[in-house]
Amino acid sequence: MRQYVDLIFEASSPAIVGSYKLISYDPATRIAKLEGHDDIKLADTCEDNIKPGYNYAFEMSNGQAIRVILMVVDTVIYTNTEVLMIKRKHPPFAGHWALPGGFIDPGETPKQAAMRELVEETGLEVSALNFVGEYKTPRRDPRMEHVWSYAFSLHVDAKESVKAGDDASRAEWIPIKQLNKLQLAFDHADIIKQALGV
Repeated sequence: MRQYVDLIFEASSPAIVGSYKLISYDPATRIAKLEGHDDIKLADTCEDNIKPGYNYAFEMSNGQAIRVILMVVDTVIYTNTEVLMIKRKHPPFAGHWALPGGFIDPGETPKQAAMRELVEETGLEVSALNFVGEYKTPRRDPRMEHVWSYAFSLHVDAKESVKAGDDASRAEWIPIKQLNKLQLAFDHADIIKQALGV
């Protein structure tokens, strides 16, 4: 079965496949065993330390992966005065404020992943999201060179009750005017600015 992330890049980069769960990786042979896909050999240029259990996409050239990519989502839920944020429980950026988000699972669309992660981390369910943009700056996430985020947003009339879960130690509505005083994780300040148009 083709994965949705393949389709995102069909027009511009048909060589990207995934994401697929990594079952095992042998550094000696550079062979990645994947769930739901044939084994993939990583080119010598791939230097990231990939870990079993994580979901990766692969940019292919001449039968080898020349780039390994973590696909993630981030979601900006906001009122006229506040943004829904979580406090990260785990590294990287443990203790920093961040947008609700996480990894895209195999077979999920980015929007489906964003809605799932929003529920898992804050308990908030939404029926629609607007696409904000793609964030692909190398090393935007210290875990890997290539971590691509698909960001979504939704304006709500009033804040709803939220409760931290999954990778979040806290979930809170933060006044927009206070965001510049907080330590934000990753490039989330840029994502918020684009989503809010400020």
